[in-house]
Amino acid sequence: MEKQSKIVSLINFIRKPIYPNEISTDSFAHKFWTVIQFLSLHYAISIPFGILIVVILTAVNYPVENHSVVNFFSNEPWYFTLLVGSILAPIIEELTFRLPLRYSALNVSVFIGFVSLLIFQLMDELNLPFMDLIPEQIRSVGILSGGPIFTASFSVGILILFLIVRQFIKKDAALGWYSRHVGVLFYLSALSFGFVHLENYTGLGTLIFLAPILVAPQIIGGLMWGYLRIRYGFGWSILIHSLYNFIGIVPFTILSFASERLTDFLNKPTALTLMNLTEYDKAILMIAAAVTSAIALILLVALISIVLDWYAHRPVRQPIIREDKSAIQ
Repeated sequence: MEKQSKIVSLINFIRKPIYPNEISTDSFAHKFWTVIQFLSLHYAISIPFGILIVVILTAVNYPVENHSVVNFFSNEPWYFTLLVGSILAPIIEELTFRLPLRYSALNVSVFIGFVSLLIFQLMDELNLPFMDLIPEQIRSVGILSGGPIFTASFSVGILILFLIVRQFIKKDAALGWYSRHVGVLFYLSALSFGFVHLENYTGLGTLIFLAPILVAPQIIGGLMWGYLRIRYGFGWSILIHSLYNFIGIVPFTILSFASERLTDFLNKPTALTLMNLTEYDKAILMIAAAVTSAIALILLVALISIVLDWYAHRPVRQPIIREDKSAIQ
């Protein structure tokens, strides 16, 4: 059987997900480069969507300050946004949305624990009447804000779930179920991951019909990262998720060290605002530009390589030889 390109392999899996018994045995270097290639492919798709989203939100006068991510970056110190955005958030989201795509008693237990916590927080945000019966000390606990007592209690809950799942669910039966329903799990994972990010757009109101466009980059990411999780393993989906967020955060992290003069220049780049920049601000701007350019160059090389890989493995049409009937006597 002819080897497929990485793009075709991804597309075929999205069209018809298949649950492999074992993860890929490809080398670490091969897997890492594949992650970088898919990362470049994701950005190549996400950037046009991002431009479209900005144009649409500008056209409908949606206030940028209503976006929770913008507020988060504006109000928190740079090291905290980098830690949460590039490490903690990807790990938590992968534990919730991608970990259960391959079966084990532990995977299922951790998934149930995190989903239960998310549902609990959602019910609290919706101010459901029965939530008033729960003490405020418990209701105010979030995934990232829980203290040692919460962490210990949550861990014990996961352990109890693990023991229950391992005792009452037979592994062979579970793997058979996964094999038959991997498509449902895969699509549900990607769609739920995408639409949960609607929470970033506060105050949408009647603009909710724009939801499929607003979360399209996340849904596409969910499909790619789900494929990598099932084929290569859980750590690789965390890696690509972390790198995706890191690339989007790091330029703004660098620029956060500059003064308000640089912010004025970026908001209104004119000769006058450029002249007002200090040498320090110019250095920060140059560093941010250099880092962004280096990342862009790496992603461009990766994108070209994965496209060339697709081109090299494309099916070649055989020429049709037509019989010359006039030559037949």
